[in-house]
Amino acid sequence: MWLRWISGVLTGTLIVAVTSPLFVRSYLPRHPSRITSEGAVWTLPAGGEYRWRAEGYATTAIGPHGMPGKVTVPGEVTMPGRDASVRRIALWGDSQAEGVCVDDAEKIFSQTQRGNGGLCVFPLAQSGDSVNEWVRQFEWAETELGVTEHVILLVELSDLILGGESAPDPSRASLWVSANLPAFLIASIRNLATDASGELRSLRFRPGPIPTVSPVGSSQQQIDFDAALRRIQQEAGATVTIVYAPKLPRIQGDQIVTSDDDDHLLDSLKRIAVARKINMIDLRPELIAAGRSGHWPHGFHNGQFGSGHLNATGNAIVAKAIARHFR
Repeated sequence: MWLRWISGVLTGTLIVAVTSPLFVRSYLPRHPSRITSEGAVWTLPAGGEYRWRAEGYATTAIGPHGMPGKVTVPGEVTMPGRDASVRRIALWGDSQAEGVCVDDAEKIFSQTQRGNGGLCVFPLAQSGDSVNEWVRQFEWAETELGVTEHVILLVELSDLILGGESAPDPSRASLWVSANLPAFLIASIRNLATDASGELRSLRFRPGPIPTVSPVGSSQQQIDFDAALRRIQQEAGATVTIVYAPKLPRIQGDQIVTSDDDDHLLDSLKRIAVARKINMIDLRPELIAAGRSGHWPHGFHNGQFGSGHLNATGNAIVAKAIARHFR
């Protein structure tokens, strides 16, 4: 009996291990890259492949400097004969701009370059990044990649909050785990320890009393847009364009919502951007129109339709706007 039990466990584990790449995302150890004046930025390793299986089904090839989907960097600054007529654009943002949930050909940078042959786009966005990470890399991108334009994909206005601690370097333990343990084992442990939102699971029972948390106001009401855009203006040696693409339309209850809760804040941001000579592209009308036509620009997230990352349709809307802006 014990022999059959053990052989069953081993056989089941082997089947899971062999088939897991079809269903389980990958975990890659990050490497120090993009050496800035404030230190190295940790990125996914060049030459690796990053699988995404939760929201969308894609495998992303990781290029130089951790760029998702861009495996070659044409015309490095140090190379003679670089085509000076081609605008070299750094694309910044968070996971929405990173785009690992769609194929490389459908990522924003790819669709932008197809829409405007005079552009070379460098996808430098990383999940979790905000203005604090973007500005520290501006000088590096301009020096090392010859960037002539910066484009920031802004999905949440809270990404313009200055200050706070930068993300710590990965621990040795986390690097070892992602480099040595199989993805299905890491995923199993994470699913046991965290909930769907990525937070640590709490016990369904606990000694009382239950602590209460006082409600706080929206953090977005405390954003100093002028300070954020002034910092962007100071750090950028090239022109800056902000592309505003919030999660619209969205489903709330049994209603399709097309209004932006941050509309009043965006008016203030636009005025300050004009004063700071920073370009702004507002894509809310295009996103809403796509949803109304049945082509939702965002995918699923935790079973919620339209609340996830930009899909191929959403990326096409963003890419078309960028390509048109630089004609």
